[in-house]
Amino acid sequence: MDQLWLEHILQQSLLKDELAAVSRRDAVGLPRASGPVNDHAATGGDPRYSSVIPKYAAGVLDAVSPPAPKDVNDPEVLEVAQMVLGGLPAGAGSAAGRVAAGSGGGAQMMLRLREPDRLSIERVSTWLPEKVAALKRHYTGSAGPPPGKKIGYRIVEGDQVRGYAGYGEPSFKLGARRMVGRDPADRSGTVNNYMFRLENDGTHKASEILRELEARVAHDWRAQYGWEPQHWETMIDPDAVMSDVVGGSYRKAGYRRLGPTSGLSFRRPTGRGSGPRLEVPGTQKQVFYRGPFDRVPRQQRDDFAEMMNELYRSKMEQWHKRYPGLSAALPDDEAFRKAVVDLILKGGPR
Repeated sequence: MDQLWLEHILQQSLLKDELAAVSRRDAVGLPRASGPVNDHAATGGDPRYSSVIPKYAAGVLDAVSPPAPKDVNDPEVLEVAQMVLGGLPAGAGSAAGRVAAGSGGGAQMMLRLREPDRLSIERVSTWLPEKVAALKRHYTGSAGPPPGKKIGYRIVEGDQVRGYAGYGEPSFKLGARRMVGRDPADRSGTVNNYMFRLENDGTHKASEILRELEARVAHDWRAQYGWEPQHWETMIDPDAVMSDVVGGSYRKAGYRRLGPTSGLSFRRPTGRGSGPRLEVPGTQKQVFYRGPFDRVPRQQRDDFAEMMNELYRSKMEQWHKRYPGLSAALPDDEAFRKAVVDLILKGGPR
């Protein structure tokens, strides 16, 4: 039984009327009061929701996701969800009873509930432990989600979690934006896909999932932050992907490669949440973009890429000269970069 999907169905049914009321209050400028359901009192202690309600408060289940009309309005599906999640007794002739007894139409109902290729994009807390663990596998050394506005998702196919995704604020300044005629510091209408990680196989292609994600993010970002994204960015480390084509799934989903980053990073010293940022070496990544603007001609993009690559080479030479001891001891570029970052931000290499 696909419990994640059943929880989603039950959640949508529970919230359907209240979400409509919230929308009406928003439309006339009234406060939302207590907002979406997040405690037992809101349900009158209904035992059907005992396994679901605590997950609202923890941010595990999405309290503002768009409804799934066919499933939410299907009384048999809802009845089965209530039985499975709430542990309620089921009448012998009911849909839930047939499933419990494994007889009559029960097999067909179970087949409907499983639907092994069903793709579900589920809103979750950006700090959901399993998502944070996936983020740390995705970016070794990551301390967790980035600061600022952000949204997280769990990607489920059938009864299996395929992976996780996260969207947040874009880079403060990105030279590659010039390749679509934007100012490097123009972040208006832009979100950054800071994480897209599929850890299990399935029938849905990564490019298809990216398109589904963007439709969901557009809705959720507007609901939470008041505006809908128009420009979508992501940055990919060419050395960290298994595919021969860097960003292949993004390209199939409609993204276009703009060029490399400078490979430089500006970070505050360890333990400081404010104050000036220090320039440290990073990793050159490729910037991908999807949105309404066309790219500049190919020759301009090639010239830009060469300029950024030369800047990175020049900066790395400067750091090698500045820290000759580290350079001699750590010939590997990545190890050298990490040691320099530690030296600058923490006061000494690991």
